[in-house]
Amino acid sequence: KSKMKKIALTGGIASGKSTAAGILQKFGARIIDADRITHRLQAPHEPIWDAYVARYGQGILLADSEELNRPKIADIIYRDKQERLAINAIAHPLVKRAMFAEAAALPADCPAAVFDIPLLFESGMAKDFAIVWLIYVPPEVQLARLMHRDGMTRETAGRIIAAQMPAEEKLPGTDLVINNGVGRYMTRRQLIAAWHAFVIDA
Repeated sequence: KSKMKKIALTGGIASGKSTAAGILQKFGARIIDADRITHRLQAPHEPIWDAYVARYGQGILLADSEELNRPKIADIIYRDKQERLAINAIAHPLVKRAMFAEAAALPADCPAAVFDIPLLFESGMAKDFAIVWLIYVPPEVQLARLMHRDGMTRETAGRIIAAQMPAEEKLPGTDLVINNGVGRYMTRRQLIAAWHAFVIDA
């Protein structure tokens, strides 16, 4: 019987989840990336693509292809809370099903599956995990990273961050907070300790 641990890794946008996931992968974890799966399900005629087209019509596609117009979708989602909730209610169950199917296919000797899920709490998926790790950076660092990474204005970056649940509201459902605002070396040290406590020695 597999003793694989299922760990949910979450945090706000530009908090460094991908960096943390990369470190954990080197320890032996298999990473199940919600964003990657979402992207796959948004390909033409896949389930999330179908949901967007059903809701918004052909105008949600790029003019010269069947690909979704992602900037247009992002603008709708981050400007209109009700639309964001409606789309999430469709997309999250589809992504969840695909993630757990991917985990079920992992080899029995895999020590841990790390589910990288940005909207873990917003989607209601936190209850599906016995282990939840939160990657945290101070708000001013998060804002600066997002602006630099994606070339956003302060206003746009701030609107996207404000649309997500604040880290403080996630703490009651979190088993461990990894401070990713203190440099890569210290982040790795925290992840080494967490790996041993929750996986190796558990």
